[in-house]
Amino acid sequence: MAVPSGAPRARLCPGCGAAAELAEPGGALLLPAGRCGSCGIRAGAPPLLLEVLAVTAAAVAVFAAPTLAALLAVLWWSGCAVILCFVDLRVHRLPDLLTGLAAGGVLAAYTVEAVLSGQWGHLVDAVLSAAGTGLVLLLAALLLGRHGMGLGDVKLAVSIAALLGWWGSGAVVAGLLLGFVFAGVVGVVLLASRRVTRGQHIPLGPFLIAGTWLALALLSWSGPV
Repeated sequence: MAVPSGAPRARLCPGCGAAAELAEPGGALLLPAGRCGSCGIRAGAPPLLLEVLAVTAAAVAVFAAPTLAALLAVLWWSGCAVILCFVDLRVHRLPDLLTGLAAGGVLAAYTVEAVLSGQWGHLVDAVLSAAGTGLVLLLAALLLGRHGMGLGDVKLAVSIAALLGWWGSGAVVAGLLLGFVFAGVVGVVLLASRRVTRGQHIPLGPFLIAGTWLALALLSWSGPV
């Protein structure tokens, strides 16, 4: 999915054109090493980085989630977020399919938990957090235009607010604020080192995702909600 907007999904080796299917030599591109079994070219994320990040996110979910449904919600969101992180770093876009699945899966898991345990208040908090965050950031994005957040970032933030909203509005603010702080610090460093120029955009998605995982890790210290 790390292709420009509107382009078809990448299904072939960029070196030799072999199909990236497990039954074909190009299927080795899908393995952790990410090297084509036909021409040997490496594509995608650095070896094992995606897997390490996924395992780390899963560990955070296990320690942070107070209920089984919350655990499933965090694991589902993290699975989407890991892919979104690498896609955004590669092509500066956050596919609607993944941001939509992230938010939808989280709210579905929380709905099941509310039905089974009667914790409707947490579900309402999650829904209101997602709606409020989406409205505020959408207005900001439309007002600021190209100088503000992209619509993909807004949709990712909605899924983050839905996820952290189960813990309350404070968790939502903390997760998003940490993401913006991370982005700001890295942006200053890149400007100071002249790796980017003023006005040049850097992908915001990975920083929002990192802020969310850190917020979840901090929540694991506070005990069940």
